[in-house]
Amino acid sequence: MAEPPYDDDDDERRDPLVQRALSLGLTPIRILTSRAAIKAYLSTILFLGTSTILLALSSTAYAFFYYNYIPQISLESVLYLQYGTEFPPYATVALDTNALVSQQAYNVELILDMPRTPTNLQAGNFMLDLSLLGSKSVPDAVSSWLGNVTVENVLYHSRRPAILPYASPILSLSHTILHLPWHLLNLRDLDRSHLVVPMFEMLVFPRGARTVPTHARLELQSSSILQVYDVKLAFRAEFQGLRYVIYNYRVISLVIFTTLFYGVSITSMALGWAVISHVLSGDAQQKKIKMEARNGIATDTPIKTEHESSSAGAAKVKTEDEAESSGPHGGGLALSNISDMPAQFPTERGRPPLSYPGRPISAAEAREDLEAEEDRLRRPMGPGEAADDEDEGDFEKEWIRGRRVEGDSGIGTSMESEHAGLGDVRRRSSRGLGKR
Repeated sequence: MAEPPYDDDDDERRDPLVQRALSLGLTPIRILTSRAAIKAYLSTILFLGTSTILLALSSTAYAFFYYNYIPQISLESVLYLQYGTEFPPYATVALDTNALVSQQAYNVELILDMPRTPTNLQAGNFMLDLSLLGSKSVPDAVSSWLGNVTVENVLYHSRRPAILPYASPILSLSHTILHLPWHLLNLRDLDRSHLVVPMFEMLVFPRGARTVPTHARLELQSSSILQVYDVKLAFRAEFQGLRYVIYNYRVISLVIFTTLFYGVSITSMALGWAVISHVLSGDAQQKKIKMEARNGIATDTPIKTEHESSSAGAAKVKTEDEAESSGPHGGGLALSNISDMPAQFPTERGRPPLSYPGRPISAAEAREDLEAEEDRLRRPMGPGEAADDEDEGDFEKEWIRGRRVEGDSGIGTSMESEHAGLGDVRRRSSRGLGKR
């Protein structure tokens, strides 16, 4: 069986199909690897990286702001009562001045743990005397403490009553029976009373470090000696305004203030980039001007100053003759002047001049020019054309001894022409006499 003849047209038809298929398959790769796509990738990576860094900086800035703006919510100090002296039981303690801030409201409380002994129950009401002292009232020893307490040293003072809660025998018995298992397991002490006595409400320290107390002094005043397990002095911060919002709505505050810090960071970065770009562009412009100045000095090219540019504006106005001579088709060598007419151009000394034969004219153009010239000669001359011919004759007369005289020759008007005329008359008269 004979094979079909090989046809090149089939390959030519297959090649465009293969090229189209390859082009269609490579289109996504070309799009993904195009210059615009690479620029978009780099811009996205740069934006995400910068945004991540600025977001981290904004979160850190908010953390510092929260730590410095929101004070410690609670401060507790243990008071150790002093017994066995001629004075009532008292205690002194140094306060943490870093935890207490000015212009912040505090509730000050005394927390007492006392046993329900017959002595304490029979004592009834007793007084708690609390004094908050300034930095000048710090004693060198506890023995000299009372001597250092004066009216000038006391910043804030308060006296409040306190008493153990009363319980009837029946209620006390039922309460003991109900909570006895917890007492046996040592999970709760039924013989202990927990007293919380408020000493100051919404106490605000004025602005300044000297108005914040540094020490506290407590004195138990009673008709009998009281029995106390332990005593604590507590400062509870009561937030108001912005501090209240930030402390109680922490997540919302975090989002808002982080966004605010992020916006400030973006704005600052944009302004800084604009300033740096302006400075760098100014330096580059100055360097460019300096380089141009150096190049101008090296090539002996003067640089036009402001004075020269202003004086150049006062140049003379170009006249019509100058405009015609300096125009694109006026005097000088131009392609429009030498394209049709033959001309010769001088060269260096010792070499023949360059000849330009002009543009060759075809036979048809030569015939048309000849017919136009014959028509012009056959046409009768008008009065205007006669005047033009006379002007042309006068113009030809203005050439004297091979030199052109611009405008009026001035013959008969100047002294030179008068003397020249007299010389001609004398020559003619002398010639006439000789002939005679």
